[in-house]
Amino acid sequence: MADLNDIITLAITVDSTISINPLSKVEIEMLSNLVVWDKKTPGNKPMYFGGSYFKQADTDKNAIIIDTGLAEFDFELKAIMISALHFGTVEGGTPYKWRSVAERIRKLKTFCVYNTNANTTHIHTSQPYISSLVHKIYTSLLMIHFL
Repeated sequence: MADLNDIITLAITVDSTISINPLSKVEIEMLSNLVVWDKKTPGNKPMYFGGSYFKQADTDKNAIIIDTGLAEFDFELKAIMISALHFGTVEGGTPYKWRSVAERIRKLKTFCVYNTNANTTHIHTSQPYISSLVHKIYTSLLMIHFL
């Protein structure tokens, strides 16, 4: 059975706007064993939050691999993905379709991987800034698409 409600409760705050909660590595690790969706991996096994393979439905051809090399970035991208699919960008907003979310998550993943590879030490020391930046860029990408 999927633990989506627990994941949303721990990772996302909804209060007129939607924000990703800043979690510690220990808290992120606690989320890793929670099931996002049942039986959606190629091996017909549940998709865990700690995994790297995500695909919302068996009919979707656009799977996402989230593996930036940094647990904090992976958490942010997964939380943003779930938030966009279930809430949109604001409270009471329209949730986005898988294809739109997948496209944007891939772009953000590229940005995160670049930042991780460009200056790993800087990223670790300024994680809240980078994390916030990732969320702002994602929100901008969503808004630009629908203007």
